[in-house]
Amino acid sequence: MRPSILMLFVLLGAAGCGGSDDPFVEDCEDGLDNDQDDLIDCIDPDCLGKCPELCGDSLDNDGDAQIDCQDPDCDGLCDEQCADGRDNDFDGLTDCADTDCKAPYCPERCDDGVDNDADGDIDCDDFDCVSVDCAEDCYDLYDNDADGLTDCDDPDCDGLCPEVCDDLRDNDGDGLTDCEDDDCDGFGCGEICNDARDNDGDSFTDCADDDCFVFCDTDEDGFIDEAAGGDDCDDDNPDVYPGAPEVCDFGADNDCNGLADDDDPDVARESARFTYIDRDDDGWGDELTGALRCPRDGLTEQSGDCDDTDGDRYPSNTEVCDDGVDNDCDDLADNADPSLDLSTQSTFWRDADGDGFGDPADSVQRCSQPEGYIDNSDDCNDRDPAVGGPPC
Repeated sequence: MRPSILMLFVLLGAAGCGGSDDPFVEDCEDGLDNDQDDLIDCIDPDCLGKCPELCGDSLDNDGDAQIDCQDPDCDGLCDEQCADGRDNDFDGLTDCADTDCKAPYCPERCDDGVDNDADGDIDCDDFDCVSVDCAEDCYDLYDNDADGLTDCDDPDCDGLCPEVCDDLRDNDGDGLTDCEDDDCDGFGCGEICNDARDNDGDSFTDCADDDCFVFCDTDEDGFIDEAAGGDDCDDDNPDVYPGAPEVCDFGADNDCNGLADDDDPDVARESARFTYIDRDDDGWGDELTGALRCPRDGLTEQSGDCDDTDGDRYPSNTEVCDDGVDNDCDDLADNADPSLDLSTQSTFWRDADGDGFGDPADSVQRCSQPEGYIDNSDDCNDRDPAVGGPPC
């Protein structure tokens, strides 16, 4: 019996030192495997809820219903969890802001240089990054910059794409738009008649193409318009072309040699006229300036202007009372000219008594005041100089 009693006292003594009255219950803080399950203190599942979180044993050591790295007590000891709103690895970055977080936890961020969603594409190279923050990639069939236009339809791609021949843009960046670009020849363009190209793809170029007939020889004189690369200097006038007879034609260069009328030594003299210089542009010239020349502005075929500096003096003009000016160039002026327009005369009244007042019963009409007459009819008695004007 003694050995049994001795063993009982030993067990009772051990239980009293470990903080538990049951020698087979894990004490959790005495460093002993009290329940003899080969697990000591907080490693033993029997201690759950009584210990600090151990962060790597898949147990809820502290009994807060959060296990290992789910427990905030483990922050700084764990990898970033990416979806819990915490900085688990204590690197100052939380969840998807941490480059440790990739798919399937995080979407592509588009501006951090990291393949956040682990699909092999980074930032704007990732199709998830369609936004105004990305530049258009011109060959990926996506609207990268979110402007509603994809690849070469987007003007941002001009200079990087083949020329499209009907969009009013220089798609290939060669400085030429649509049908101006020879890349568009034969692709729905009309013939341009002066660019040395077969724009419409019919194997005929410029004026060799029937489509250019009106443009190339509008006046049908057999010579191509200068605008179409020819040498017809006026393709609206069939009488003007290289080699045409030069005639007096009011400045037209009939033979397209750059000279016209009297300036061209080839001008047909039979087309000239004997003309006079008309300096005052009244249609009559100075008879001393007559010569055979081509008609032009400033010349007239009529001579006899008696004053070629005054546009109101020329043959056939109306003679008017004009202080002795010969208006019609017949060497007669005012009342001396029988062709005088009498309506231009003034009325004068006889002043027989010389008192400065005219007799209302005695008047004449003249261009200028005759001697013995006055320009009023106010005399009450023209026989008595003592009786003057009104009141009478």
